[in-house]
Amino acid sequence: KDLLKLTNLRELKATIDNNEQLGDFVAAAIATKNQLRWSSLLFYYCGFCSEEELTLLRRVLGFHHLYKLYIYGEIRVLPEYHHFSPTSSLTKLTLQHSELKEDPMPTLEK
Repeated sequence: KDLLKLTNLRELKATIDNNEQLGDFVAAAIATKNQLRWSSLLFYYCGFCSEEELTLLRRVLGFHHLYKLYIYGEIRVLPEYHHFSPTSSLTKLTLQHSELKEDPMPTLEK
C-alpha cells in the first residue's frame, strides 16, 4: 500500500498472495490518484469464487493501465467482458489452476 503513495512512480510489478492483501491493495489503488501504470500483477493463491472475491477481480479488471495479469488460483467463472475496462491495456492474461467451468474464449475474444 505504501508504494501507491509514491506519486511519481510510473510502473509497478506486484505479487499478491492472499485475498486479504488483495482487498487492501485494490482499496488503496482505487483511492490513489496518481499516474501509475501497472506493468503486471500476479495473484498467487488468491481465490475468486465468492461474490466478494469476484468483485475484487472485477475492480482489478477495471484498471486502465494494467498490461499483464497472472492469476494462479481458483476462479471458476471469468467475469463478463463488460467488467474489463473499455480502455484496457491488458495484453496478457495467464490463468492457472482456475477450474473454470466454461470456456473463457467467448469473453476474451470481445
